[in-house]
Amino acid sequence: MLSPREGAGPRRVTRPCLNPVAGRAVGLRVRARAFGSAMAAQGRGAEPSSELSPRCLRRYQELLKRAKEEARSGELRQAVLVLREAQAVWPSSSKVSRRIERLEQALRDMEQEEEEEEFTALPGSDLLLYRPLYLRLYPHQRHGVAFLHRLHRDGRPGGILADDMGLGKTVQLIAFLSGMFDAELVRWCLLLLPSGLIRNWAAEFGRWTPGLRVRGQRRRRGGAWA
Repeated sequence: MLSPREGAGPRRVTRPCLNPVAGRAVGLRVRARAFGSAMAAQGRGAEPSSELSPRCLRRYQELLKRAKEEARSGELRQAVLVLREAQAVWPSSSKVSRRIERLEQALRDMEQEEEEEEFTALPGSDLLLYRPLYLRLYPHQRHGVAFLHRLHRDGRPGGILADDMGLGKTVQLIAFLSGMFDAELVRWCLLLLPSGLIRNWAAEFGRWTPGLRVRGQRRRRGGAWA
């Protein structure tokens, strides 16, 4: 029987939502919106417009308005693209150049922070794994964990992980369960296996995911433990 560790302080991971990918995306979007709103509020001053014809000036102002709306909604990359259109209309505009520079720096900062997060998404899956565990897996094992998660996500009745002996089927299942517990998608799990392998599996859980609480139990047959 597997369950989150009890009586030993906080779990390794706590999250405010069940879907860690959605939680991360929401957090980044909130930050992007806050930055975009602040930038739009600071950039309300008017620039001299004598360099532009009335038609070009209207186009320039429309693009600035669109860029502000994109930034306020958190679409910083789209705001940069719109500002580059405005820059093409008025190449000497220092306001547009400053806004593009600030937005691009904000995007770089958020991307760097995302790369340094504690969890990494599996290829072909929205399940996140604890990064140190993810880095210890071989590429074929990562795909195996993603396969197991897709079975669960799509409501499949079951599946077979049929790698050859020695390719790490045990660790793939352990990594899958670790990700499921970390994402709070499961609260406990029952594993059925030959009694002679209970200690081995418990040791593997301790090696790969020491934060999980593991209990092994043998059935009694004819007066002897089997």
